[in-house]
Amino acid sequence: FLASLVIKIIGLKENNTEFKTLISFQNSGYLPLAIVYSLLKPEEIKTAVLYIIFFLIGFNFIIWSWGINLFKHIKDYKDFNLFSLFSPPFIAGASLANLEFKMKLEKGIGEIIFIKLIIIPLFFFLILYFLKPQYLIAFIILLEAMMPSATSLALISNVYGGNTKFISQGIFLTHLFSMV
Repeated sequence: FLASLVIKIIGLKENNTEFKTLISFQNSGYLPLAIVYSLLKPEEIKTAVLYIIFFLIGFNFIIWSWGINLFKHIKDYKDFNLFSLFSPPFIAGASLANLEFKMKLEKGIGEIIFIKLIIIPLFFFLILYFLKPQYLIAFIILLEAMMPSATSLALISNVYGGNTKFISQGIFLTHLFSMV
């Protein structure tokens, strides 16, 4: 909803699907796990990892169903094949490796960075502040809300005909700015 609203506000005419997916899907596995292991107490890590695993079950279902469906209108594609879920993840990394260091920032990338790394975490922080859930649950929800865009979007974009350059810029720059 937020991505659709911002698209209308900034008048983005191209890369709407890519814009929506970069905002909707985060790096929800490896990066949060590394942060959990480095920030939490040893007795909290097991529970936090379990929460992340449960989150990933739903996340993976959504990104490999709804996420792919967002791209299906871009070009003709072959029907979904269960074995395509086992595609080599290095395709996503290869797309990022093709970025030029002197790249022209695509329209909408700045907004993606701002929404993904400032607005969404702030929104969830406010919700958690008022709901006051158990500490580890709140920590994992906020951690997931703060994550940069999902690297698997490069693979999905590549397979289903999205603008891989736009997706790669969004992934790379949300990861770069998330370090700040």
